[in-house]
Amino acid sequence: MVMSIVDPTLNANQKAYPRYKVGNLAFVEVITMPDPRIRDVDATRQNVAIILGENPHLVALPDKALFAHFAKNIRPNPDMLEVGDRIRTALLLATDSDSCEDEPTPTWTDAEGTLTIHYHRKVSSSRIGRAYPILQACTLTVDANQDFTLECTNRGRGDM
Repeated sequence: MVMSIVDPTLNANQKAYPRYKVGNLAFVEVITMPDPRIRDVDATRQNVAIILGENPHLVALPDKALFAHFAKNIRPNPDMLEVGDRIRTALLLATDSDSCEDEPTPTWTDAEGTLTIHYHRKVSSSRIGRAYPILQACTLTVDANQDFTLECTNRGRGDM
């Protein structure tokens, strides 16, 4: 059912891959291949969410309203989902990426009306024509109104 909603939205150079489902949300990764006549260009990736139900529909990510709805519903009872699934879902909804390193272990802390998610991710960087990963330490901070900010600081090359 999820793919029947996504497939009609794809161009000829796109492919979609279902990733996982949480509650009534299904997540799909859409990969867009570059024009074959263009060299040295990588494929791009985007995630979409499919809201399932009576009238299922597709939502491009990131989406602040969908993030706020998720946060409002999970914060009172976070143990409804395993911490990894909570973090993965929050990151996808807020940033369109669930890129998150296993070490150090990501954390989810909700205290005094503020949710704080600490995690590390690798992002691509290039210098003088050479691409290499940069390790970033990131903090996604969510207030009582489900408004969020994301701050990331470089921690050095991620391939050392």
